[in-house]
Amino acid sequence: TGAPTSAPSGQLSSQPSGQNPGSSPSKPPSTDPSALVKYVSPEGVSVAQDGITLVTEVQWGGCDDQPQLVVVSQDASKVVVELKKTSHARIGVMCPDIARTGEATVKLAAPLGSRPVVDGVKNVPITTH
Repeated sequence: TGAPTSAPSGQLSSQPSGQNPGSSPSKPPSTDPSALVKYVSPEGVSVAQDGITLVTEVQWGGCDDQPQLVVVSQDASKVVVELKKTSHARIGVMCPDIARTGEATVKLAAPLGSRPVVDGVKNVPITTH
């Protein structure tokens, strides 16, 4: 009699996941309490042709989310950015042996113009190109 009661509960638990097809396929990092988030210095930043998008090259592994370029603050004198890295690695659990590369981008509230971009971790200017 235990099997019939477990089957309906299994069907019920599959319904919420069936209601999420419109959501993004990647799980937001905030839903994983064991995720390790750290902020690091971007390797370099370039400005897209639109003048308001900052771009940096990123690399990440099998247990990591794609890093995100984050604007810490921006005002008339400077733009402060950091690179947010989220890892889901756990002790005793193997991570897929995958190395990925890509770009992390962020849009500013206003065109960068002549404002310097500052590394929020080291508090030093970042060369932009």
